[in-house]
Parts: sequence; structure tokens; C-alpha cells
Amino acid sequence: MTTHIVRRQLATAVSFSTVRTLILLLALLALLGMVYMVQSTQATVTGQRVQELREQLVRLDREIDQLEYDIAVQTSPPKIAERARALGLHPPTLAQTTFVQVKNYPVAMPAAAPSTSSSTLTSNDSFIVTLWQQLLARLGIPLDVPSVQASP
Repeated sequence: MTTHIVRRQLATAVSFSTVRTLILLLALLALLGMVYMVQSTQATVTGQRVQELREQLVRLDREIDQLEYDIAVQTSPPKIAERARALGLHPPTLAQTTFVQVKNYPVAMPAAAPSTSSSTLTSNDSFIVTLWQQLLARLGIPLDVPSVQASP
């Protein structure tokens, strides 16, 4: 019978406000647990998104490098010449070329003090002119190419 009285005292000691407080405490703990789960899930999803963006950046960098290489190949002089030939273009012949002579060009420099090397320079100039004339003759390029003289 004493056990029956102790049980009754325990049952009456636990009141409605105590039970309500305990239930509210458990609900608060459950709510905190759910907030923690949501935050950790969001952090995981954000981390995965960052990783996907990094992989996309690497792919785009590789694509940019490949495109820069393709541009370099397509704009190389041999490739341009090949495409020009495919379009029917060719280097001009000498008959298609017109040379323009501009009066007073190059502009005459003021005469410097006479030096002893001026005679050597003149002989070097004539040597170079003779050399070019011989070279052009060997290549079959006529020296009397039609030219146009520009006037100011």
C-alpha cells in the first residue's frame, strides 16, 4: 500500500504546466534540429554548385585556348595564302604592277660638312645599283617598267 501512495504522489506532482513545458522544450529541440539539417543541406548544395562552376570554368578556359589556337592557325600566312589560291587569287605579275615615283621624296637632308667618305659612299651606291640591275636582268625582270609620277 505504501507503493500505491508513492505512485499517487508522483502522479499528482507532475502537473499540466510541467508537461506543457516539457513538450515545448522537445518541440524547440526538434525545431533546432530541423534548422541545423536545412543549413547543412544548403551548405552541401552550395558546395556542389561551386564545384560544378569550377569545372565549367576549366572547360571554358580549355575551349578559349582551343579557339585561340584555331585562330592562330587560320591566320597564319601559309594558311591565308592557301585560302587565297583556293579563291583564285595569285601574286601580281610585273605587268600588273605600277610603280609610283613621288617628287622630292625622300626629303633632301641639309648638306653636311664635306667628308672624305662621301666618295666611298657614292661608289658603294653605284655598286649596289649595278648589283640590283644584274639581279633583275637574271630574273628576267625588265628595267623599263612603266611608272607613274605623282605631283604635289
